[in-house]
This record gives sequence, C-alpha cells and structure tokens, in this order.
Amino acid sequence: MIALFGTVLTEIMKAGGGFFGGGACAGRRIRVMACVLPVLLSVGQVHGAAPEKLHSRVPFDQPAQPLDKALLDFTLQTDIQIISKTSDLGGMKSRSLRGRFKPLEALVQILRGSGLKFAVAGQNTIVVGRNVHLLSSQNPEAEPSEKSGKELSEEDKGGDPKALLEEVIVTALKRVQNLQDVPVHMQVLDKDQLTQSNLNRMEDLVVLLPTVTFTQRRGYDQSNYRIRGVGTQILGAGVEPGVATFIDGVVMARGGAALNDLPDVERVEILNGPQGTLFGKNASAGSLNIITKSPNRQNAEASFSTRATSDEEYGVKFSFSGPLGATLAYRFSGSFSDWDGNVKNIITGNDVNGVTAKSLRGKLQWSARENVDVLLSADYSRQNTECCARITREDRLGLYIDPAIAGDARPGGGTADILGVPIGPMADRIAHNRDPFVISTNYGASLTANMDLGTHTLTSISAYRVWEALNSWDNDLLPINFHRQQRSERSADWATQEFRLASPTDGYFDYLLGLYFYKTATDALEYADRKYVNIDLDQIIFVQSKIENENLAFFGHVNYHPTEKLKLFGGFRVLYDQITGTARRGGRDLAPDGRVLMDHSTPEVHNSKSEIALVMKTGLQYDFTDSLNGYVTYGRGYKGRGFGVEFGFDPQRFVESEPIDAERSTSLEAGLKATYFDRRLKLVVTAYHTRIEGLQLGLRDLRGIANLLGSVPETSVRGAEIGLVGRVTHGLTLSGGIAYNNARFDDFTNGLCYLGQTEAEKCFSGAQDLSGHVLENAPRWKGVLSLRYAREIGGLGAYGYLQASYRRQSAVFLSDDADPGSIQDAYGIMDLSLGLYAEDERYHFSLFVKNLFDQKYVAGVSANSADGGGVIIHTVPRDFKRYIGMAVNVNF
Repeated sequence: MIALFGTVLTEIMKAGGGFFGGGACAGRRIRVMACVLPVLLSVGQVHGAAPEKLHSRVPFDQPAQPLDKALLDFTLQTDIQIISKTSDLGGMKSRSLRGRFKPLEALVQILRGSGLKFAVAGQNTIVVGRNVHLLSSQNPEAEPSEKSGKELSEEDKGGDPKALLEEVIVTALKRVQNLQDVPVHMQVLDKDQLTQSNLNRMEDLVVLLPTVTFTQRRGYDQSNYRIRGVGTQILGAGVEPGVATFIDGVVMARGGAALNDLPDVERVEILNGPQGTLFGKNASAGSLNIITKSPNRQNAEASFSTRATSDEEYGVKFSFSGPLGATLAYRFSGSFSDWDGNVKNIITGNDVNGVTAKSLRGKLQWSARENVDVLLSADYSRQNTECCARITREDRLGLYIDPAIAGDARPGGGTADILGVPIGPMADRIAHNRDPFVISTNYGASLTANMDLGTHTLTSISAYRVWEALNSWDNDLLPINFHRQQRSERSADWATQEFRLASPTDGYFDYLLGLYFYKTATDALEYADRKYVNIDLDQIIFVQSKIENENLAFFGHVNYHPTEKLKLFGGFRVLYDQITGTARRGGRDLAPDGRVLMDHSTPEVHNSKSEIALVMKTGLQYDFTDSLNGYVTYGRGYKGRGFGVEFGFDPQRFVESEPIDAERSTSLEAGLKATYFDRRLKLVVTAYHTRIEGLQLGLRDLRGIANLLGSVPETSVRGAEIGLVGRVTHGLTLSGGIAYNNARFDDFTNGLCYLGQTEAEKCFSGAQDLSGHVLENAPRWKGVLSLRYAREIGGLGAYGYLQASYRRQSAVFLSDDADPGSIQDAYGIMDLSLGLYAEDERYHFSLFVKNLFDQKYVAGVSANSADGGGVIIHTVPRDFKRYIGMAVNVNF
C-alpha cells in the first residue's frame, strides 16, 4: 500500500457504526479495498457525494515521475489520502502536473493513460486501482453509506452504480475542467449514456439534446445540425457548416464528413451558441466536440458489440488496446453496419433510405520522454447509402405530365395518377425508376504532441483529411425516365495545424495562447441529363467549381482570479480569412429535331476575397457557494464568406456579388449551475440573446429552377434552457432538459416565395417579406427526459435496468420560405430499453424499442419545381416507424 497512514487505516476500521454501517472492516487489513468503495468511478468521472475538500483549488507543480511518487505528492499537497495496491501501479509513470486544480481534476491528469480508476471513499480518502467497484448489497455489514455516516435506506440498497451522479470532466475550453466550472451552457454524453440509449449514428444524438435539431436533405452532404435553431442550410459546396464538428481536436471541414456511425467514443461535448474564440470561424452556431477512446498504457483489453433490429439492421463494433512496451501503447477499433431502410420503392422493389457503413480507426501513443507525449491517429470510413429517399407529399401545381416526351407509353395525367402510390404528409413509399444513393469516403491522420516546457504545456495538433461523396437521385420523382442522370460529386481535402501554449493555473492569472492554420480545397460537379415533364426538349447542364479557403488565426483565453470566488475571463481570435473560387457552367438544350435551343456554356470565372476579423468573448463567473455558481458572457462571432455554385450558378453574380458577406453575430448569455440535496440533483439554467447580421441561407428560385445563395440582413435568437440530472433513489435516476427558443428573421424583406404562392398570399415578383418569420427547424419548445431504474440481481454482481426516454418538440417549419406545406406538427417520441450488465463492465445486454407509440414525423421538407412536376417532398428519419432491437457488448 502507499499513503496507507495509520490514522487513516484506524479511522476506516473503526467506522463500524458510522460510515461503513457496521464493524465489518475492523481488524481486516486484507479487506480494506473492499471496505472503502461506496462509488464506482472511471478515470475522470466521480460518482456520488464528494467531500467539500474536493472543490477547493490547490496549486500543483509535479514533474513526470513514478506513479507511486506522484500519488504520494498528491496526498501531501491536498491532505487527501490515496489507497492503492503497489502491484496495480506496476512501475508506471505519471504525467506532469503544473497549475491550480481541484483535486479530482489533478488526479485525472496524473492517471491519464494508466487504465486505473479511482473512487472517493469517505471524507479524506480516495482509492486507486485497476478494478474499483461497488460492494454487493448481499453483504449488508460491508455496505458503504453515501450519507456521511447514516444508514442506507432500503430504497437505496442494491442500486445501480452507473446511475450515481458524477463529476464530469471535460476539455471544452482546451483545459481539463469540471463541467460545473465551465462558463458556457454545454451538454456531455459519455459512452455509458450512448450505450444505454442505444444510439448508433451521429445524427441520433439529437434524441438526447434539447437544443439540437437535425435536418435531412437529399444526401448526407446537404444534411445539417442546428443548435438553438441556427445552422447553415446550403446545398452548394461553397459554404462551410455553421455548426462545427471536431473529432479528437480536428475539424470536419464539410458537414457530411461527420455523419457516420459513432466512432470509438469516450464522450461527446455539445457547446451551445457561438464558440469562435477557441473553435474557429465555422463554429458560429455552436460545436460538437467528439473525443474517442485513448490507448490503454497499462493493461491489454478488448471489446466487442453487436446490434440487430426488427427492420433488418445489423452491426458489429470491436476494439483492441494495450501496451507495446514501457513507453508505447496502441488502440485499434472498427465497425460494420447494414440497414435496408424504411422506404419502399415500388418500381425497383427495393427498400431504400438505408446505409451500409464500415470504419477503421487506429491510435499509437508514445511517451517519448518524461515531458513529451505523442499520439498518432488514423482512420478510414466508407458509406454506401440509399439516402435520402425524397417522398412526394403534395402535388402543389397540379401539372399535366406527358410520359410520351420520355418515350413512355402510359397515359398522361397528374402526379398522383402517374406515381401509383399514396401521397400525403406522412407518405412513406416512392415510385422512382431508379434508387437514390450516396457513396462517401472519409479518411485522414493526425499527430498530437504534448510537451511540458517548465511550468507551461505546449500542444501541437497536425492533421490532414480527405472526404469524397458521390450523390445520385431521380429528380423527376416519377417511374418515368425524364431524368436520365442527375448527380453531385464532391471531393474535399484539408490540412490543419494548431499550436497551444497553456500556462499554469496556480495564481491569480492564467492564460492559453495559440496559433491556427487551416487550408481546404473542395472540387464539385453538379450534373443533370434530363427532360422536363411537360416540355419536349433534352437538357444537359452542369456546374464545375473549385473553392479554396485559407485561414490563419491567433487566439487566446485569459482568466483572472481577484478572489477565490470571482473569476474574470476573456477570449479572442484575430483571423485572416481568404476564400477563392473558380467555376464554369456547361451544357445545352436540344429540340426534338436536334437543334440547339440554348447553350449553357460560360467561360471559367475566378474570384477571391480576403479579410481580417476579430472574434471575442468576455465575462465573469462567481461562486456563490460550493454548490452554486453563475456566469455572464458577452461575445462577437464570425463565419466566413461563401460562393454559390449550384445549378443556379451565374458568372456575373459570382464575380460581382460574391462571395457573400460573412456572418457576424453578437451574443449575451447568463447562466446558473447548482447542485442540491446532498449532490443528488444537478441543475443548469441558461438565458441567451444572439443577433446575427448576414445569416447565410440557401434559397430555391422556383422561376429559374435554381438553388441560390443568399443572406438575411438581421436575425435574432433568444431563449432559455434548463438541464438537470437527478438521483431520486440510489437505483432511480433522471436526466433531461427543456429549451425555449425564439429564432426569427428580424429583417428579411426579399425572401423568395414558396412554390405556388400568389399575390393574394403576399408574393410579388417572386419575392415576399419574411421579416418576423421563424427559422427552419427551430422549435419554440423542445424537451427530453430519461428515467432509469436499476437493481442488483441475486448478489451476482449483475444489474438489471429499465430505461424510458421521451422527447417532445413543438411544431416547426421545415423550410425557410414560410411554406405552410412544410409544417411539421408537434410530436413526442418514447423509447424503452430493458437490460442487464455486469458491475465490472464485462458485459452489457439490452432489448430496446424505438418510437414505442409509432409516432410519425418527417425530417425535412422542400419543393421540387417544374422539372419534377411542381411538388412538395419530404424525407423521413430512422425512427419514422417503430422498431425493436437487441444489443450485446462484451469487454475482455
């Protein structure tokens, strides 16, 4: 044992009638590890009530050193005793630690990469070991108390160790921090929550997040997230997403690059609102920060999971990790999944909307020196999908369709006559003469290095990535070959380099400074070979473009602690941004006799713009008590310029009016974070107001049959959010949140009209005044709630649980043109799961039902104008229909 001081051991063994509920530990040195474990913890996660001492910041200055010496130094510095077996430490070395930390944050740093766990055990004791678990409730004499010496109640005994409230450690602000101490409203989903909720893909995350929505378009390359109602709904390749997605610190430059099966995830951090100071220029609406699992530097481990559902989904995931010597460790993981889909194409006879995906990810971690740690990561993924089936919901214009134009012998008629399938707001069948598909490939590598330079830490992240996507769809939406071919091809590659220098945090003043370089190039081709449904001409048209972007930034974040309770902070990002575009249009219209009616060819044009911008955030945070703190922040955001390179490409507009201006925002946010009832309830309340100038928007020109790039002069987003996690009893927990969000166009007098809109409906010369209208897919109310009850089964170290999750949101418009046909009514979705897992996490088995009450809703609505018959179409989500599944996870 280390730090097993006599007084501490005596107190532990004498706690028979107090903390340990009996005399089971008295005189039993061999059982000390089994007598002091009231709470199950993974490294960086603390469950249950923690002593107040754990919330006071302490200055640390420890070099990289043998782990047993580091833990002893930790004890001397904090007056918190560490108990561990010498055999568990195995000659390992700790990471260096310099700065002012709360003890649990410090311990996370010291143990990082060791594979060891720790548990809070009493008022002044923490236990460290390989396997730290709760005791069986079948031994009441050894049952520890969570109530500071009081006897556990009957309702608390036999509870779920995974259900206990935890101190969540995050890196959202580029430093290791307790979630309760981060002055921004963010949500964290860890690997246990993802497993328990049976989430399989990135877009599934919205079911647990009250502030996030997902809009699905004709393919993953056009689908997008929105946070607080704000995103970037642009079909073209010339604009970046407004919600930035990062995987292990590396940005996904294109929105579709992140839409895949969930990788080997440790946790997902969701930051609401503008985050440009630390996360770059394309985080104007917020960011999703995904952290995958690190190599285990101490022990070999392996895991395997499989999943199957009643609607023909099958999948497997695996991972292996362990040491390759004293200074080297690895992690290798992969996945494969296949789902047929939930939309029937009656013409081809296939189920569509499904996906076949595979991925591989590898990590190699090298402790080059005592003060240098290097992590090499590489990954590859590929998806073959039939996404996203566009289903006819309304024949808006009632156009006469003439099959003879396409050489088809069937009689002419309206859309419903030709389709032969029901159309309507919840239709789920199509009659297309070919299935849609998207094939996307995503791969890259990164090198992350951390080096201790005296009292400072230097971090370098170098990355290079490639994303390619081929998207093909039947744009006439009919069983007749009007559209012989329509496709979109995109290929993007990008390189990033980030340097960060972090000061120690042990004084009144600490800081983080950084340099960031980003360069990306996106080649795109939009191509169509088609006939119109009521015009006898052949048309070939294409737009070919290349968009390049370079961004260089200097950023920093400063904290000042004039008192122990008050913190003043500020962040900035000075950036130079340059966007360059090259594009041309080609093709022609041919009459039936072969005459050229129109030549669409244009010469190649070139345009480039650059600017210098400042992004900033400032605020204060105050700890009213150890369990209550509040913060206020004010910030200014920026999102770079963009080009329109869709079928509506106009060379003159490209040169004279583009790239469109950058988005600029100002944001004010205030929040309270609190814990109550012996740390059984954690509560977060946030209010915010954001104003955006020049919100970038994709528009559909229904006269010219083109997708255009535009912007909204003024937009405002204001609202409030409440998030909570609570432990009702030891076995019953709840988590969730509710968000009120009012996202509206304040000044948008030249919005395009919706399909079929008349002057009586306030459409004049193809434009309408949309000032005061709500943004697309921005529900006024959205709430999520999850209840989980678990109980130990038979004293075998196994726990059974039942979990119910419910989410509900108010009605939304699913288009930005105020089309009444795009309204999705309010709906609620209930999911259930029943499972069994081992206390030591060796296995986890679950049965689940998604969309228990079979509540129908759609994921996106848009217009398909004259070339496709003048109809309104929609897409449907994964859980459009109820399905049942089974999942098994095994750890070795």
